[in-house]
Amino acid sequence: PLMTQAAAEAGDGFIVHPFHTSIFLESITLPSIEKGLKQVNKKEFDISVGVMVATGMNDQEIEDARNACKSQIGFYGSTPAYKTVLEQHGWESIQPELNKMTKKGLWKDIPSLITDEMLEAISVSGTPSQVAKKIYDRYKDIATRIAPSIFSGDPEVTSELIGLLKKIK
Repeated sequence: PLMTQAAAEAGDGFIVHPFHTSIFLESITLPSIEKGLKQVNKKEFDISVGVMVATGMNDQEIEDARNACKSQIGFYGSTPAYKTVLEQHGWESIQPELNKMTKKGLWKDIPSLITDEMLEAISVSGTPSQVAKKIYDRYKDIATRIAPSIFSGDPEVTSELIGLLKKIK
């Protein structure tokens, strides 16, 4: 929180790491930014939000992308510095387990510890049109821009999603 506050005081904007939830943003990140902006009486400030996106054109593609996204969430969740995100939801007990798994090289087992509830809180998933709407609804009052990390092996799906995101205002 103090580093976020300092960034708001000194910078023109802030980049939100993709490993976050709305609750974490509302309870930790945004109050820290507001405090920093108030300290220096700053009115203009950009917030770029990284968003993990699991998308595809059909149920199988979406499920594959969700599993890939769960792996990434598990990797981030294994890092002690990101435990605060998990704590906001009462999920902090998973962090040491994930950390042990990474140290043992059990990468294929990591997604099994990430629940669908965690996935939905940390990322967005669905078809490109569903994802675009979820991103807009979740971040419309927060973000100046979005930086999606797209979990899909299909360049056409990625292109469609980016096109839809560009049209949202």
